[in-house]
Amino acid sequence: MRLLLGNSSILVGLGLLVGCSDTPPPIKEAAKVGGETEAPKLAVLAPRQRPERSDPIAAAIIEAAIKAHTGGKPEALQAFKSLKVSREGQGVVMTAEPVLQKWQLQMVWPDRIRYRLEMPQQQIGTLVRAGDIAWASGSGAPGKQIMPIEQTAAFNLDTSWEWLWLLFPLTEPTTVFATDADAAPNSKPASGVRVWAKGITDAVLYFDKETKLLSQITFDGREGIQKVTKEVVVYGTKAFSGATLPEKMVLRSNGKYLCEWTVTGFEPTVIDSKVFENP
Repeated sequence: MRLLLGNSSILVGLGLLVGCSDTPPPIKEAAKVGGETEAPKLAVLAPRQRPERSDPIAAAIIEAAIKAHTGGKPEALQAFKSLKVSREGQGVVMTAEPVLQKWQLQMVWPDRIRYRLEMPQQQIGTLVRAGDIAWASGSGAPGKQIMPIEQTAAFNLDTSWEWLWLLFPLTEPTTVFATDADAAPNSKPASGVRVWAKGITDAVLYFDKETKLLSQITFDGREGIQKVTKEVVVYGTKAFSGATLPEKMVLRSNGKYLCEWTVTGFEPTVIDSKVFENP
């Protein structure tokens, strides 16, 4: 059985464990979830060249957002470069309706991410990005299965968005910003800022015009090796280790529902490098 666990690049990783192809199964059409007041509209992420320096207006939006998220203490974000995150929710798994799922993430900036995903019927999968290598392991096939080069590149790009909701890449000196079209995630006006951050997929971040908090991430993602536009909409925030961060989120791909989750655990900590090497 192939599992869809939050995003379709992860689906491909688990598909490797049981000999499936890299073609994702049909994904449920977008629906109202997480308190939405109207049907979601996809904000298409058009290609755009990286500027040499940041737009002053965009930089000011980012500065105000970081201040709002950290209470004026942006240094608090640096602790999130090595952390463990737990989240629970539901997503589409080869069915017409979402099923329950539990995620455990271990992350070390800039290129180490380990997912442990638990599904009904005790199905468990581990997916890892370790620099230029990606591998999978799961209950369907024991041992460590290295992803092919093309799928590894797609998986690494698709999962790189995970750093953006932690916000610290916005404080890196090499990150560049430009204003983008405004949007209204869940009918709340938000300022759009295009972000080019080293090692992270092309993305537009939207910040609520009233609270200045992050309300949506639209990014260049992948389903298998196919290019898609993905969106993460924020429906709730919470104080985590000195910063206000997204707690409740919904993920879509080309406007189609993938999953929704709530962050249930958040622990900045040193992580043993071996967890990215062994199943």
